[in-house]
Amino acid sequence: MKLGASGENGSERLFCVRILCMNAYVPGYDRNTHPERMQEREERRMEERKCVGWQEQETSRLFSAVQEAQGSGAPLRQVFEDLSVDLGRKPNSIRNYYYACLRNQEQNTPRVQAFIPFTEAETHDLLRQVLTGCGQGMSVRACVMRMADGDHSRMLRYQNKYRAILKHHPEMIAQVRQELLAAAVQTNKEVNEYLHTTGAQAQTTLRSVQQLLGAVGGSLGEVSGTLNSYADAMTTVQPTLDAGITLANTVETYLADIEDDVRRVTESEAFKRFTELMESSDAESMADYLSSPVQLNTEIIYEIKDYGAAMSPYYVMLALFVGSLLTAVMLKVPVTQPEFAGCRAVERYFGRFATFFLMAMAQALVTAFGCLYFVGMETAEPALFVLACCLCSLNFASMNYALVYALDNVGMALSVVIMVIQVAGSGGSYPVHVLPQLFQTLYPFMPFHYGMDMIRETVGGMYGDTYLRCALVLLGMCALFTVFGLLVYYPARRLNAAIAASKEKSGIM
Repeated sequence: MKLGASGENGSERLFCVRILCMNAYVPGYDRNTHPERMQEREERRMEERKCVGWQEQETSRLFSAVQEAQGSGAPLRQVFEDLSVDLGRKPNSIRNYYYACLRNQEQNTPRVQAFIPFTEAETHDLLRQVLTGCGQGMSVRACVMRMADGDHSRMLRYQNKYRAILKHHPEMIAQVRQELLAAAVQTNKEVNEYLHTTGAQAQTTLRSVQQLLGAVGGSLGEVSGTLNSYADAMTTVQPTLDAGITLANTVETYLADIEDDVRRVTESEAFKRFTELMESSDAESMADYLSSPVQLNTEIIYEIKDYGAAMSPYYVMLALFVGSLLTAVMLKVPVTQPEFAGCRAVERYFGRFATFFLMAMAQALVTAFGCLYFVGMETAEPALFVLACCLCSLNFASMNYALVYALDNVGMALSVVIMVIQVAGSGGSYPVHVLPQLFQTLYPFMPFHYGMDMIRETVGGMYGDTYLRCALVLLGMCALFTVFGLLVYYPARRLNAAIAASKEKSGIM
């Protein structure tokens, strides 16, 4: 076909070609969307569905196989795989069809009626049957299945009710058990009485038979009648004996459980003690035991007079630390005089520390003798108490002096922070075990801890080598503080100078 034809006929041909090209190449156009073709395609699809659709025999076979699998405990996946070979369908297709049928059944099934609670009589009957079955060796599930006559929903209802009673109302089970036990005891009593009566009759009959057989001139007819009477009596006794054997087995189970409980009670120490008291003729001892079965004997090893004496180590440590901190704040720590410029760093450090040492000893003696003679603090070892105050004051003076000497203003701030941490976490007011984990971690590194232990030894009494051990730890800390002050002083001079210049420039201090 020529696309460039002119004239009226040529234009018509060109328009047709354009329409055909649009139908062939325009995106989104589909020849199959024609209504007639769509109808034909839908009819073919329906015919195919009829060919591949599930037949009634196939559906029945599917549900029969599923029911057999549920009875044997086999998984549904295995059922679908086995049927796929026989039916020529895919396992997933069989599975989807099965669950679709279940959904249709659920939609067509009427709604379950409202829950009907158990009556008191039904509950009591349920407990009696379950306990009786368990006594015969049956499981709870088997008992409720027997009660439901194979109805799965009723079985679940009985089972759930029994579990709820077992969990929330065990006293009901105990009550029914006692009723069964009482009934068993009564039945056993009746059976024994009946057997006793019947046995007496049988013995009488046997004696009569013996007399008849021993008599030479006895009548055979009388012997026959007596034997018949004996046979009738034994025939009557036989069902009763069978019922008694069954009942005796049930009673034996309950009696075994009761025997175990009684044995555990009788073997306990409390029961033996109670038996001894009941057998004794001392009524006063029995009354004392029943009124107060436990007696406490208190033995004071380290006697402390009052609460104030127990808290005195904490407040002595606080006073000594605050005094040392105030000394470091009020006195000039760094040695900046020109006349001492030629001295070595060690000489300048210990030269100025001598003043802090004398102040620490003075405040330690004032605190110790004030507690002993002014406050009236009772101590088991007064001399060791004074020595402990001096050692603790030396430790605090060494720490605060080293911090302020090396870090200047920053050292003062650190001293305040250390004091706050020790006041809260040294175990002076509350045991360290009830404090937060942070304080429990820092507790072994606090001088307060060792100082309070030393003073507690002098107040309540010595225990082992606690006093000596704490004293050595405090002396070791003094040495560490001294090394810290000497080593950190020179590296921190620039930082201290910058902080001091910033303070002067701000005009605040």
